[in-house]
Amino acid sequence: MADDARTVIRNLLTQYGLADLVPWAMNKLTSGASGDQVRLEMRDQPAYRQRFRAIFEREQRGLPPISADYVLEYERQRSSLLRAYGLPSGFYDQPDDAVRDLVNDVSVAELQTRVVSGFARLQATDPAVRDEFQRQNNLTDGQLAAFFLDPDRALPIIEQAVTTAEIGAAARTTGFGAISTSEATRLSTLGVDAEEALSGFQSLRRLEPVVNAAIEGGPMSREAQLEAVFGDDPTQRQSLERRIGVRRAIGESSAGSFATDREGFAGIGTA
Repeated sequence: MADDARTVIRNLLTQYGLADLVPWAMNKLTSGASGDQVRLEMRDQPAYRQRFRAIFEREQRGLPPISADYVLEYERQRSSLLRAYGLPSGFYDQPDDAVRDLVNDVSVAELQTRVVSGFARLQATDPAVRDEFQRQNNLTDGQLAAFFLDPDRALPIIEQAVTTAEIGAAARTTGFGAISTSEATRLSTLGVDAEEALSGFQSLRRLEPVVNAAIEGGPMSREAQLEAVFGDDPTQRQSLERRIGVRRAIGESSAGSFATDREGFAGIGTA
């Protein structure tokens, strides 16, 4: 019987990922403790309390009690769900993630609802934005949907990532051309939104003769163009304004079509 108890306890601790507690448990059994007593005292071991801290945090919150076996099954179902939907390994499937959901009483069914909602929002996104998002980040649909799983953690990331994608999509759809992820990210951190991006890139597209003209030492670089229209560098804004003025002076109608509401360009329009 004692050998059976040793085998049961050893297997149990291995299953729990607590093999380091096996020597402690074997010593307790050798000293005459029963298997049930060892199981009870196991709860007081720091390693056990760390591994199954969700149990104790739920107790502190007055939530219905759960067992270690329940935690293991919850983690298994949770991991299977995330993999089934193609979410990336390492996202939202770490022990701390499972603990947080258990402590917040988030069922696997509720988690599935969040995942499905994430895919629904993804599918409802403008195709040009979604394609740009994927192009910039080399992401699968599952990885994209992962951004919509945890509003508290991911909302700022979602907002900037979507805005970055919208900026990139605006650059492509207006004919300005593809911009790099770093360029789109830079514009989003400057506070450029989708509407401003569309307006600005449309203006730059119309102003191609101006920015490409051999004025002030040659054509403006793309970096200078982006900074002039969207950035906070007055030097580049002033350079573009001077170019527009020169082209107007020699009667180039394209120079009079540029107008935007961003600070620094109010009033620049048709002469």
